[in-house]
Amino acid sequence: MAAEEVKWRFKPNKAVNTASEITIRGVLNAIMSALEPSDARPVIPLGHGDPSAFPCFRTSSAAEDAIADAVRSAKFNSYSPTVGILPARRAIAEYLSRDLPYKLLPDDVFLTIGCSQAIEIAVTVLARPGANILLPKPGFPYYEARAAFNNLEMRHFELLPERGWEVDLDEVESLADENTVAIVIINPGNPCGNVYTYEHLKKIAETARRLGIAVIADEVYAHLTFGSNPFVPMATFGSIAPVLTLGSISKRWIVPGWRLGWLVASDPNGYLRKTKIIESITGFLNISSDPATFIQGAIPQILEKTTEVFFDKIVNLLRESADICFEKIKEINCITCPQKPEGSMKRGGDNELAESNFCYRSIFTCRWTEKDEDILQEACKEAIVLDNYQVLLLCMRSIGTVGHAKARPKDHGASHPEPVGLELDRAPASTQGCLGAQLGTFEQTLSLEQCVPKSGMEYGPSHPKLGWTKSNAVTGGYVTALVMAPNMTKAHGACAY
Repeated sequence: MAAEEVKWRFKPNKAVNTASEITIRGVLNAIMSALEPSDARPVIPLGHGDPSAFPCFRTSSAAEDAIADAVRSAKFNSYSPTVGILPARRAIAEYLSRDLPYKLLPDDVFLTIGCSQAIEIAVTVLARPGANILLPKPGFPYYEARAAFNNLEMRHFELLPERGWEVDLDEVESLADENTVAIVIINPGNPCGNVYTYEHLKKIAETARRLGIAVIADEVYAHLTFGSNPFVPMATFGSIAPVLTLGSISKRWIVPGWRLGWLVASDPNGYLRKTKIIESITGFLNISSDPATFIQGAIPQILEKTTEVFFDKIVNLLRESADICFEKIKEINCITCPQKPEGSMKRGGDNELAESNFCYRSIFTCRWTEKDEDILQEACKEAIVLDNYQVLLLCMRSIGTVGHAKARPKDHGASHPEPVGLELDRAPASTQGCLGAQLGTFEQTLSLEQCVPKSGMEYGPSHPKLGWTKSNAVTGGYVTALVMAPNMTKAHGACAY
């Protein structure tokens, strides 16, 4: 008797994969999955965001002792309350209030599983039907991922490199309408490494007040500053506009794996309570998981006993790394760094690299075939790439004549040709349009047909949205991530060898 054919009724939620494609993890996993397993060469993870993997970045002994004491006390083996245990919330309120003109209360603090869950909560509770949110460009793509998953429309405002990556407030006002609910401000900047001044943050708050929107202040890199601008919390201006402050111990204490963060209602006028946003935050936490209770139990001791000596050591490492990186970058003709990084971090290694954003004028690297030499321009002999934060993109079609000197790649028939640069600044608008799409972020996303190479070059790694496959992956040369909007005149990107 033949087996009965069953028609299964379950199907995947496509929204999950769509959101995942936008995240750093999604992009890096795609890159890693495209590597050739038989290639024994070591991989340099330029998308590394975890400094704790390197010996020079180790958390304070006070933090380690606090965890051990919390575990041995046997007081923190139970479930946590929805919003977090009171001692931890009180300690965080006191810690953050040190820099504010008013005092936060424990009831203003909600403990989260790292800052990522804080982002998830903030975006979700504001995502009513028809709403939109203002996001920085460039920025941290997890906001795009959560907005996409919640069907929250994204509108991007520019950060201005010539003004220290300040927010283009004129553009913010032009983008906002009656359905705009919030603006995201990341300070210290990720990925730009900038630190906003008191005056600029105040202008942001005043703009938010005029628009009637909340400010989501991502301050996961708070106090990790090493330039001329000191860190100023956005909550300083909470009396002007309501602020949702997001933070964690992940970066300042170098413990991202401990997964302890917070979402704080920095709103002395109580607008977030009057509009029931606080009620919605609590409701979200009622249906989600909590940070480990023993980590929560260690928080008061961690915040109280970690010394300034530890913090100074970390900041000095970042300052030294930023200095080295900035000077070396200036030696590379094809990369422009608009401003020396002043805060935050991302990369790790023997010489730790401070988080920063670079405008790429000539980075488009991959394996080339002999047929491509007619469309090449400027060979990039070196490529130091520091901001793999947004996009997995390797596509090119018929470029046409760009009207500048052409460069023939050395050993173009060899298995490991040198990378070759395409001067994106000088490319015509039609060329720029077919070169880039920021995963789910820009309004225009290119189709597979638009991105199929016409000149015979190999490309990779796999791109789920555009349908690229592992068989097309670069296996012996270069893997490049490139951010390029159709109307941009410069590109932002990253490369892994």
